[in-house]
Amino acid sequence: MINVVFTGEYDHRVDERGRVAIPAPFRAEFAAGGYVMLGPDGQIQLHTNDGYQSAVDQQANNAGLTLQDRQRRRAIARALKFELDRQGRVTIPQRMREQAGLEGDVTLLGDLDHVEIWVRARWLEESALLDDGYSDLLEGLAKIIDAPAEDGAS
Repeated sequence: MINVVFTGEYDHRVDERGRVAIPAPFRAEFAAGGYVMLGPDGQIQLHTNDGYQSAVDQQANNAGLTLQDRQRRRAIARALKFELDRQGRVTIPQRMREQAGLEGDVTLLGDLDHVEIWVRARWLEESALLDDGYSDLLEGLAKIIDAPAEDGAS
């Protein structure tokens, strides 16, 4: 069960020190800090302390028998603790910024149980793919709704 739900998109900038402001609606959830890690699609993920602990607990029960299981455990173990500064900013470690290509304009995205930080141009590409997928989904739903009932009822 998700204790915190993050939603919405917010455009910000990464400054020369690697700091990015956390949107005001998200700040209270990170008041006690959190964990920063690389995401699977080239984004940075921010997890609350409770959210990160939940991920750790879930993986601790995983025997790590498959390559994917071991990789997931390692990704979670690479996370680093962070605290917000007085202006509500998080500093993204340089190595993570380099790996994600994170500089300049970024988009912070609420992704239910965590926050993602995307290079804005890359997020716009990903968002366009999502928009295309929504069109396909809506077309599929329309076909289902418009299809005659198979049980003979109308």
